[in-house]
Amino acid sequence: MKKIYEIMLRQQAPNELIVDVRVTVEDHEGNCISDNYEEGFSFTDSIETERYRMARRELNRLVQKYSEQSKKDSIIIRYDEVYEDALTIVNIKKEEQKRNGNSTK
Repeated sequence: MKKIYEIMLRQQAPNELIVDVRVTVEDHEGNCISDNYEEGFSFTDSIETERYRMARRELNRLVQKYSEQSKKDSIIIRYDEVYEDALTIVNIKKEEQKRNGNSTK
């Protein structure tokens, strides 16, 4: 059997970030035996950068926690939706700048 830990940081609401853990257990053929919500945390600090900073710390802590307790046949998937969305926006801006031949903001 294989355990897959999905540890995700995501935007829940405009002023709320969530870090949560789901654990999926698969048999040797890759069929799902169970899929459970393990734990989660909500971050609602009024300052957006501090809210993200606190959520990232928790994401890193949970990755470390589950890495230490998992066996060799386990997989840990770490996903930061906020970061991925920000990268997408930055890449769009870079494409626009390149297309327009300038570097204005």
